[in-house]
Amino acid sequence: MEKFQSLLVIWLITQFVLTIFYGWIHQAGIIRSLLYLQNVHHNELIADHMTVADNVQIRLVFMRMYLPPRHLLLIPHSHGKNIQINDYSIEPIQPSLRRIFDQTTETSTTTMMKIFLIMPSCYDEMLNKMIIDEQFERLNVTNQQQQIEIELLQSEFPNFSAEDLDQCLLINNNNNNKDDDSDSTMLKWTNRIWKTFGMSIWLIKVVNQ
Repeated sequence: MEKFQSLLVIWLITQFVLTIFYGWIHQAGIIRSLLYLQNVHHNELIADHMTVADNVQIRLVFMRMYLPPRHLLLIPHSHGKNIQINDYSIEPIQPSLRRIFDQTTETSTTTMMKIFLIMPSCYDEMLNKMIIDEQFERLNVTNQQQQIEIELLQSEFPNFSAEDLDQCLLINNNNNNKDDDSDSTMLKWTNRIWKTFGMSIWLIKVVNQ
């Protein structure tokens, strides 16, 4: 009887831990991201005060995660022709980010393109480097009639995906200085671990002037 009670306690503790992990942490930022877009940016998903709906192309890009349920966004079917959902859940992160930026040049038939990008927070630095520093400068040189705005809308916590654990915990060696003190190194690792358990919502807005 005592052995049975011990096994029962172990089983209950295990189930409790798994429930917390898979119900509140693992990929938990997906639903919260959709609810955030629904509550805060629902009007932007349909139209914008600067344009009419027919001239706005909306893209929802979900990267390195499960493809979320679209119905939570409460987008009317009448706006479906202007809304495109892209699933880059299993594709490598760098080619996917480059593809997103390259497609911003396809806005010639629309007044504006809005890209809502949802991805693990540990890739924020990569996004800034690839899009803001490199690609944004190239676009300004090659296409003077387009204006790009990039904004971090929200960071959701907690969210965890084991598939990207190695990348999320990887610190760029080029940014590490051998003379850094222990406090600086600890701060970098603390920030990295925090981002490992987070999800970011970005808005990339391309306007044809």
